[in-house]
Amino acid sequence: MRQKSHLLLSVSVLVVLASLGRFGYASSTAPSLILDHIVINEFEQNPPGDDAGREFVELFNPTPQAVDTGSWIIYTTHGDIESFTIPAGTQLPSVGFWYTALPGQFIDNEEDSLILLNALGQKVDETPPLSDTENDERSWQRYPDGSENWEFANPSTGGAVNVAEYPFPAILAALMIAVVLLIVRRRQIFDATGMLQ
Repeated sequence: MRQKSHLLLSVSVLVVLASLGRFGYASSTAPSLILDHIVINEFEQNPPGDDAGREFVELFNPTPQAVDTGSWIIYTTHGDIESFTIPAGTQLPSVGFWYTALPGQFIDNEEDSLILLNALGQKVDETPPLSDTENDERSWQRYPDGSENWEFANPSTGGAVNVAEYPFPAILAALMIAVVLLIVRRRQIFDATGMLQ
């Protein structure tokens, strides 16, 4: 019976690990360097319905000190070039977020990237050219926050910690293993006593 239990547990672990890889989690969230400067952390370029006034951008400060981002500029690089100036006096706290809805139809839905300039006009960050033709709740997000990895994920989390679609594979795997162990243990008790406990 013990060999059967170990076999069942081993098969369960393999199924969990295989399913995580099948959903793309394992390959898309490989360990990544957390950057050492303010980053464009998330943006929504094609929200459900009319885009005008519903697109947003989120900045993230992974550094150990607050940064004055007042008069910094965010601009697009594709189609009609748009720009947005962050209001004077805006402070981005250490390990904090800043979020704003963008005016009009700001970001093109295809192959657009955003560039962040500081008040001196120096480039601080730039996104890769990305597309969103889905007209849904998904947004482009760095995962984990402040890293180099970009995920097209649901839900949009503007102003909060980004959460990938399968955020906690280790917890999911541990939970499934715990359930299997409980089932195996109950079966062992039943086999030993002839009673379910």
